[in-house]
Amino acid sequence: MIDKSTLLDLVNANGTPLIFIAHDSIKANYYKFCKYLPDVKPFYVIKANPESKIVRTLYNEGCGLMLLYGKNS
Repeated sequence: MIDKSTLLDLVNANGTPLIFIAHDSIKANYYKFCKYLPDVKPFYVIKANPESKIVRTLYNEGCGLMLLYGKNS
């Protein structure tokens, strides 16, 4: 968790919008999913959030990736 002072410093230095990615939380949620649904292979739909660092984090943990395209996806 980022304290308010640090957050304001980051906003002042970088402007807004400013995106924070909690890779530890992403990994923890992925492991929890796998723990409680061991027979299900999770896939991350890249169209939902194509941020390369999120995709790489999930890929490195063994998550499958799915890319949807076209007007109906």
